[in-house]
Amino acid sequence: MESFLWGAAGSVAVEILIACRLYEKEAPTPSHYSKPGFWILRVLVAAVAGSLVVAHHIVDQPLLSIHIGIATPAIFAGLAEEIRNVARSG
Repeated sequence: MESFLWGAAGSVAVEILIACRLYEKEAPTPSHYSKPGFWILRVLVAAVAGSLVVAHHIVDQPLLSIHIGIATPAIFAGLAEEIRNVARSG
């Protein structure tokens, strides 16, 4: 369970970092931050990140668990962009 939480925490940390950067730039808060669907998706991504850690039997390695949690949103963003590109060209 601890490994799952470390992986999920890594994923949540990405969102916190993005929010901090927006705050530092004094930029307006993006509209998707106020939508429940966005937060549901973020929770699902964090859960997937934690599940990947557990699925690969990464135990007693919190740094690796956090790394997987951080990488998971980037991987999903890349996949989503690729799907959009294929849909546009197809």
